[in-house]
Amino acid sequence: MSAILRASGERFDVNSFTRGSSLTIDELYQVGDPARPTVDPEGRKLKRSGFSIVVSEAEFDDYRLQLKEAFLFMSQNADELKRLAQFPGVQSLCIDFGANIYPPGWCSFRFPHQLLSIAGQLGVDLELSVYPTEPEDDSVADEAMDELDAAYEEFVAQQAKAEEQADSEQSATRHELKPKDGDRPKPEAEVRSL
Repeated sequence: MSAILRASGERFDVNSFTRGSSLTIDELYQVGDPARPTVDPEGRKLKRSGFSIVVSEAEFDDYRLQLKEAFLFMSQNADELKRLAQFPGVQSLCIDFGANIYPPGWCSFRFPHQLLSIAGQLGVDLELSVYPTEPEDDSVADEAMDELDAAYEEFVAQQAKAEEQADSEQSATRHELKPKDGDRPKPEAEVRSL
């Protein structure tokens, strides 16, 4: 699992949110649960309730596929993620990407503007966790970035279409509310002459 969405908060009522949610929760935890239940069940306790969702199962070496799948996840679950971001008690909402780092210990990762844009609209933070590893074949095709661009363009087109439809409906409502000529009040001069 390399890209994971996490939502948490000290007073986040996880059960209340998940009961009505269309999101598939992979792990759920409550305040007071053991932080490391299998290793140290009597040890440190959690101070926040929350849950996690696997957004991408792409390998750490396939960072671009993680980005693409995260974008698709956010665009397909936009309404539910907005609801989650505004849900009472949620203090942190983040997608954590995992990536390998090779010797000599420096690297560069880029978050495409499309991903940043949708994450910002939905109130989702982005995080990158890097893991030291030995070099292997590091060839990743630009294909995933092209697919991300296409998915983003489709998302933007859908947003524009929805806004255009909303504007059209508002315009139609305004037109219906305008008084007809026979319904307009008569000027004061006409009223006196009657």
